[in-house]
Amino acid sequence: GLRLVLGFDGPQPRNLPYYVLLDPLLALPEQAGGPTPVAEHADAAARVEELAVAETEAAALSFQDERWLRHPPTLPPAVAPSLRVRLADADGARGPGGGTGLAGIAAAAGAAVDQVARYRRRRGEAHDRLNLLRGTLTSNLDRQVNQRLPVEDDEASGLYHAADMALKQAPVSLTAAASAVDRYVAALDRRLGLEGQGREGQDG
Repeated sequence: GLRLVLGFDGPQPRNLPYYVLLDPLLALPEQAGGPTPVAEHADAAARVEELAVAETEAAALSFQDERWLRHPPTLPPAVAPSLRVRLADADGARGPGGGTGLAGIAAAAGAAVDQVARYRRRRGEAHDRLNLLRGTLTSNLDRQVNQRLPVEDDEASGLYHAADMALKQAPVSLTAAASAVDRYVAALDRRLGLEGQGREGQDG
């Protein structure tokens, strides 16, 4: 804490404290075996700021996805602003179980960070699926070319162009694109006499 030393010409008043508290949290008693109010406040503030950064980054990713994916993963609601208000109002008092005090703010921030992390995993899975579909389409086009099948005026070729458009036209519907890719690969298999034999290794 910050101490202000006072000097007097005469005797110092007996009931005058020799230090001045500038932060009300410093005046709170410590709990035995627990963090000090200052440390608890610092921890809560750090967690809220961590959450604010995570939510800002996730919001930017979600904005991009809304342009590229027909059904993007749902972004969890931002809670950092409300936690900042609670933090500003907190006087360091610990409610029962930390529900309304600093511990409760820190816990809420941690839970919200976990929600953002789950959102980013779902988003990653969606983009992995999109990349897999693109890879499957490309590898099977290579297969068509390598087998010297005509690339125009052919059922498989027409289905290839439909699948290619489904993957390029924004926003992309992953469900529709997957169906289009499957139809193209199935038609190619029929042309090659592979229908019903499986396509292991073709999705690369």
